[in-house]
Amino acid sequence: LDKIEQGWSPQCDNYPAEGDEWGVLKVGAVNSWDFNPNENKRLPDVLEPMFEYQIEPRDVLMSRANTTQLLGSVVFVSEVTAHLLLCDKLYRLHISEDRLDREYAVAFLRSGPRRFLFEQEATGASNSMQNIGQDTVCNTWILIPPLPEQRTIVSQLNTHSQRVNSL
Repeated sequence: LDKIEQGWSPQCDNYPAEGDEWGVLKVGAVNSWDFNPNENKRLPDVLEPMFEYQIEPRDVLMSRANTTQLLGSVVFVSEVTAHLLLCDKLYRLHISEDRLDREYAVAFLRSGPRRFLFEQEATGASNSMQNIGQDTVCNTWILIPPLPEQRTIVSQLNTHSQRVNSL
């Protein structure tokens, strides 16, 4: 992990951005297995977008604040078709791709032991809004097989997921 980036959450409109409008992601964008770009709030016209927080293809996004069950949810952004910005409730993980495939990292971080770790390290007054700090993410152990093996694992997981989805 080279860096963890946390976004920006200005006061936004209570509906999604459309067309060429800018939107700020909500934590719901990372709650499922796939990135959901429709989970955003429209940035008001009076605010200029902070371009350094623009979501890009191949980003790895993680929920840092959510319910206990969804805390630490992580997705790989395969494509982006809208103008979207990272919110302060999400982390963007900058991964050293010379040793770790991004999609493999996402799969590993979704595993039961990692989820358990995030739940154990969570802080907050209620189960409805828990938080994990950057230290928790940075100190997470990850198994790193050779890159070709990581890519094989990702390919097999994708094949299995497609089969399950078709059923």
